[in-house]
Amino acid sequence: MNQPPITHRILIVDDNQAVRDDFAKVLIATTPANDLAADSAALFGDAPPPTAAPTASFRVDFASQGEQALSMVRAAQAEGQPYAMAFVDMRMPPGWDGLRTTEELWRAAPDLQVVICTAYSDHSLATISTRLGHPDRLLVLKKPFDAIEVAQLAASLSEKWRLTIEAREHLQQLNEALVQAEAATKAKSQFLANMSHEIRTPMTAILGSTEVLIDEALPRDEQVTYLRTIQGSGRHMLQLLGDILDFSKVESGQMALESRPFVVSRVVEEATAMLRPTAAGKGLTLRLLQQGEFPDTVCGDEMRIRQVVLNLLGNAIKFTAHGHVEVRSRVDRTSRSHCVLHVEVEDTGIGINPEQLALLFAPFTQGDASVSRRFGGTGLGLAISRRLANAMGGDVAVASPSSKDSSSATKGSCFTATFQLAMPATASWSQVSPPSARGSGNAAVPPAEQQLTARVLLVDDEPNNRLLFSRMLQNVGAEVRVADTAHLALSEWQDSSRGGRAFDLVLCDLHMPEVDGFEVARRLREAGCRAPLIALTASAIGEDRDRCLREGFADFLTKPVERRKLVQSCLDAIAGAEPPRPR
Repeated sequence: MNQPPITHRILIVDDNQAVRDDFAKVLIATTPANDLAADSAALFGDAPPPTAAPTASFRVDFASQGEQALSMVRAAQAEGQPYAMAFVDMRMPPGWDGLRTTEELWRAAPDLQVVICTAYSDHSLATISTRLGHPDRLLVLKKPFDAIEVAQLAASLSEKWRLTIEAREHLQQLNEALVQAEAATKAKSQFLANMSHEIRTPMTAILGSTEVLIDEALPRDEQVTYLRTIQGSGRHMLQLLGDILDFSKVESGQMALESRPFVVSRVVEEATAMLRPTAAGKGLTLRLLQQGEFPDTVCGDEMRIRQVVLNLLGNAIKFTAHGHVEVRSRVDRTSRSHCVLHVEVEDTGIGINPEQLALLFAPFTQGDASVSRRFGGTGLGLAISRRLANAMGGDVAVASPSSKDSSSATKGSCFTATFQLAMPATASWSQVSPPSARGSGNAAVPPAEQQLTARVLLVDDEPNNRLLFSRMLQNVGAEVRVADTAHLALSEWQDSSRGGRAFDLVLCDLHMPEVDGFEVARRLREAGCRAPLIALTASAIGEDRDRCLREGFADFLTKPVERRKLVQSCLDAIAGAEPPRPR
């Protein structure tokens, strides 16, 4: 299939009208090479040549003096339609000669290909080369010239000009890509350094605390202090792992969003309540303002919205030493079936410089390296939050007084997150009462732990997990039997059934050697087990959760599991309640 011809601009600079007409006859013809060949065939009686589609066509302009040619070249550059080449006569009285004209044209258009037309009566080839140089952009055509030669020069030199421009643009793109790659490599190296710090710091606390507890006989209150250090460090490492896994899912397009009914005002309220003790511990005032009316029910991914709000609010508290953090939320109706949740988190913290803003939402980065060293963190939270908001039809943006005026004494920043949510057409709208008016303002105080009077079969190949989960369940009243293989699990089940004391619940690890948890569940079912099953796993992969629910598990718990969550899941499963959201 023939490609459409490429049009190149050519400038003829000659004070002789007859010469300009000759160039026009050669270059403005639609298919110059074929026209010349056709004329030759007619003259000598040969067969006419086959017609071929031209590979290039020319837009030809004319100038009679060098000064005029320079004006035309400058105008073409400004219009973004530069000339590819120019045929320049050597002698053009009373103005510039060909050498001066070429020098001026190259100053305006350095890539312009030039053919100087001369009879060598003014300057020798050596003089021309010495004065102009640039043999890659200059050819000399001796008069009188041949029409075919002119056509070939026009075609080849204009194509050379195009390839030169393309090569330079491609090189520029490669250089930009290289700069980006180097920046990404630097950012990832900094991220790895931060991660090493973030992992080694809590690991030092964990290992050091356990060594002290093992080697020294400490009073009870000091033991509790070290144990809380271990617990806090472990939770910090779990958060790091969660950030990395979430970012990996978002980047690979595997982050599946749920759509379930929930009360949108409660999401922001609960996230604020969760971090209120942290703010109070730093002496900060934490305010929540729910503005306007809210629908009683919306549909969306409640857990991911809470994750974004917690990240923004957690950052605000982290980077604020004095003053306050304020959370403002509102819902705008966009149609009968959709609305947009707006959440603003404003603080009086350190603020954000203009240089930092450009990198703020890039993965593996924080505002600057000193921020990472001073405050910690993976530099993934904001990147994840923006991508989650984007996936829900919204965005995360930031404004900071110091980003507008680096000399301003006013500090702090304000992050805004938006989320598009589905909404039942019958949803009712009303003002949100303060948390204290509903008796839920003190969300940081946990309810009394419930008792679990049930017989539980725990199947896990890892002895530390068996010890830990058994103790958790026994402390709330459960009777626990353990098995580390599928064979022992079946044996325990059969013994309990024959003795008339069947298990009320089975907790089963999914990833065990030889026989995995899915096969254990299948064999128990075949043996007549009708007790609810709860899956335990350290993988946190959505596919495993979906498979568990398809295959009849009552719930899916991701290790490590807090005791309250474990107990509540067991109670819900035994009661036949709908399984809670993934943990």
